[in-house]
Amino acid sequence: MLGLKQTDFRIEEDGRPQEIAQVGDPEHVPLDIALLIDVSASVVARFDFEQQAAAEFLKQVLKPEDRATVFAIDQSPRMIQPLTTATAAAQSVMTVKAQRGYTAFFDSVLAAAKYLDQSSPTGRRRIVVVISDGDDTARIRATLQSARYSRSGNDLRLVGVDAQNQLNQKGVQETQQ
Repeated sequence: MLGLKQTDFRIEEDGRPQEIAQVGDPEHVPLDIALLIDVSASVVARFDFEQQAAAEFLKQVLKPEDRATVFAIDQSPRMIQPLTTATAAAQSVMTVKAQRGYTAFFDSVLAAAKYLDQSSPTGRRRIVVVISDGDDTARIRATLQSARYSRSGNDLRLVGVDAQNQLNQKGVQETQQ
């Protein structure tokens, strides 16, 4: 609804009324966006398309007062471009090269969110956009490597991998029914 005022809302925290400082239009609040692009072996076949789509997204969506940072989701998080204009960030996206390594997905998302928290002043919206297949193969690889050294007997289980496998199997079973 358009035209809402502070008096149209009531907010409570722990049962106590809170004062609303201001109601604003999100379209008028500058945006800081972290664009993460997967460069791992699992996306090499479609990397060129993803890269071009990411660059166009930045140029078309960001306004002049908005800023973007670019991270590569690689074997470890890799910042390609600190916060800058949409045009400069889009150019940086086009310089990223696909790799043949693993995917540190969760570490990259955390690194980008932390960077935005530290680099964006109060009063700006912060958004993380990820272009990836979502697999965190670097974490699985590291877990497997450390498990080789800490395993006693044959009772080793990788809970995250087991859970992912169970979800995948459940999905296959549901589609077969």
